Amino acid sequence: WIWWVSSRPAGPGKAPLLWSFATNGAHIVIYAVLSTLAIWAAGDPSRRRLALVLGPCVAASYGVLDEWHQSSVPGRVASWQDVASDVVGGVMAAVLLRWWHCGGPFPLARLLVLSGAGALTVTWAVFG
Repeated sequence: WIWWVSSRPAGPGKAPLLWSFATNGAHIVIYAVLSTLAIWAAGDPSRRRLALVLGPCVAASYGVLDEWHQSSVPGRVASWQDVASDVVGGVMAAVLLRWWHCGGPFPLARLLVLSGAGALTVTWAVFG
């Protein structure tokens, strides 16, 4: 699905500001889902730390591949800011899944830092 969406040429002209924030913010959500699926496919995150590392690595790798792919689609550009948003989503998923499976105090500080990083990457992607 990600590949299909990124294969669509961009429309003419500049997108409205709110739409730009929404589509760039979607990177975080979509790659968090991808990371979650990779973590679950690798095994129980409460017993396998490798699963928690694998998710963000899959998200980052696929993000780089997808940006490279977008560079050849008319009207689309590759951006490292999008890859950074992809990585933030992947790491957020790993932090939440670790907490979900292992318990302990809610990782609020980590999530706030990651949310701030996500906001910065999305803002940077919108305003260049």
